[in-house]
Amino acid sequence: MSIRDELAALLRQHAMPSLEADYPRDEYECCADAILARHAVVELPEPVREYQEQGPAAEWTVRGNGYALVRNDLTIVVSFKGAASPAEARQMAAALVAAANRAEAADVDR
Repeated sequence: MSIRDELAALLRQHAMPSLEADYPRDEYECCADAILARHAVVELPEPVREYQEQGPAAEWTVRGNGYALVRNDLTIVVSFKGAASPAEARQMAAALVAAANRAEAADVDR
Protein backbone atom coordinates (compact mmCIF):
# COMPACT_ATOMS: atom_id res chain seq x y z
CA MET A 1 0.00 0.00 0.00
CA SER A 2 1.40 3.40 -0.92
CA ILE A 3 1.89 6.14 1.66
CA ARG A 4 -0.89 8.10 -0.09
CA ASP A 5 -3.34 5.19 0.14
CA GLU A 6 -2.43 4.48 3.74
CA LEU A 7 -2.89 8.13 4.69
CA ALA A 8 -6.26 8.27 2.91
CA ALA A 9 -7.35 5.11 4.74
CA LEU A 10 -6.33 6.60 8.09
CA LEU A 11 -8.27 9.77 7.29
CA ARG A 12 -11.31 7.67 6.41
CA GLN A 13 -10.99 5.65 9.60
CA HIS A 14 -10.15 8.35 12.13
CA ALA A 15 -10.73 11.87 10.86
CA MET A 16 -14.48 11.89 10.39
CA PRO A 17 -15.83 8.35 10.78
CA SER A 18 -19.39 9.57 11.42
CA LEU A 19 -19.46 11.28 8.01
CA GLU A 20 -17.99 8.36 6.07
CA ALA A 21 -21.31 7.27 4.55
CA ASP A 22 -22.01 10.75 3.15
CA TYR A 23 -18.45 11.81 2.40
CA PRO A 24 -17.23 11.07 -1.14
CA ARG A 25 -14.42 8.53 -1.11
CA ASP A 26 -12.17 10.62 -3.37
CA GLU A 27 -12.25 13.50 -0.85
CA TYR A 28 -10.00 11.46 1.45
CA GLU A 29 -7.52 11.01 -1.38
CA CYS A 30 -7.65 14.77 -2.06
CA CYS A 31 -6.90 15.44 1.62
CA ALA A 32 -4.00 12.98 1.50
CA ASP A 33 -2.67 14.68 -1.66
CA ALA A 34 -2.86 18.09 0.04
CA ILE A 35 -0.90 16.83 3.05
CA LEU A 36 1.71 15.13 0.88
CA ALA A 37 2.12 18.22 -1.33
CA ARG A 38 3.23 20.28 1.67
CA HIS A 39 4.88 17.74 3.96
CA ALA A 40 7.56 15.18 3.24
CA VAL A 41 6.28 11.83 4.40
CA VAL A 42 8.71 8.93 4.24
CA GLU A 43 8.52 5.32 5.25
CA LEU A 44 11.03 4.93 8.05
CA PRO A 45 13.50 2.09 7.59
CA GLU A 46 14.40 -0.44 10.24
CA PRO A 47 18.01 -0.38 11.46
CA VAL A 48 20.40 -2.64 9.58
CA ARG A 49 22.16 -3.57 12.80
CA GLU A 50 21.22 -3.61 16.47
CA TYR A 51 23.78 -3.38 19.22
CA GLN A 52 21.98 -5.12 22.05
CA GLU A 53 25.17 -5.88 23.98
CA GLN A 54 25.81 -2.14 24.20
CA GLY A 55 22.29 -1.12 25.11
CA PRO A 56 19.67 0.57 22.92
CA ALA A 57 21.98 1.32 20.01
CA ALA A 58 21.05 0.85 16.37
CA GLU A 59 22.56 1.72 13.01
CA TRP A 60 21.00 2.77 9.72
CA THR A 61 23.14 2.72 6.58
CA VAL A 62 22.75 4.14 3.09
CA ARG A 63 24.49 2.03 0.44
CA GLY A 64 27.71 2.09 2.41
CA ASN A 65 28.10 5.85 1.80
CA GLY A 66 26.88 6.90 5.19
CA TYR A 67 25.20 5.96 8.41
CA ALA A 68 23.31 7.24 11.40
CA LEU A 69 24.09 5.49 14.67
CA VAL A 70 22.15 5.94 17.90
CA ARG A 71 24.69 5.58 20.71
CA ASN A 72 24.05 4.45 24.27
CA ASP A 73 23.84 8.06 25.45
CA LEU A 74 21.06 8.51 22.82
CA THR A 75 23.06 10.93 20.72
CA ILE A 76 23.11 10.31 16.99
CA VAL A 77 26.41 9.97 15.18
CA VAL A 78 26.16 10.80 11.48
CA SER A 79 28.68 10.10 8.75
CA PHE A 80 28.27 10.63 5.04
CA LYS A 81 31.07 10.42 2.50
CA GLY A 82 31.10 11.97 -0.94
CA ALA A 83 28.28 13.21 -3.10
CA ALA A 84 24.79 11.78 -3.03
CA SER A 85 22.09 11.31 -5.61
CA PRO A 86 18.62 12.65 -4.73
CA ALA A 87 17.53 9.08 -3.90
CA GLU A 88 20.52 8.57 -1.58
CA ALA A 89 19.85 11.93 0.10
CA ARG A 90 16.23 10.87 0.74
CA GLN A 91 17.42 7.53 2.15
CA MET A 92 19.85 9.30 4.47
CA ALA A 93 17.12 11.72 5.58
CA ALA A 94 14.81 8.78 6.36
CA ALA A 95 17.64 7.08 8.27
CA LEU A 96 18.19 10.23 10.34
CA VAL A 97 14.50 10.55 11.16
CA ALA A 98 14.33 6.86 12.11
CA ALA A 99 17.40 7.26 14.33
CA ALA A 100 15.88 10.34 15.98
CA ASN A 101 12.64 8.45 16.64
CA ARG A 102 14.61 5.58 18.18
CA ALA A 103 16.57 7.95 20.43
CA GLU A 104 13.44 9.79 21.55
CA ALA A 105 11.60 6.54 22.30
CA ALA A 106 14.55 5.19 24.27
CA ASP A 107 14.78 8.47 26.21
CA VAL A 108 11.10 8.19 27.20
CA ASP A 109 11.67 4.59 28.33
CA ARG A 110 14.45 5.63 30.73
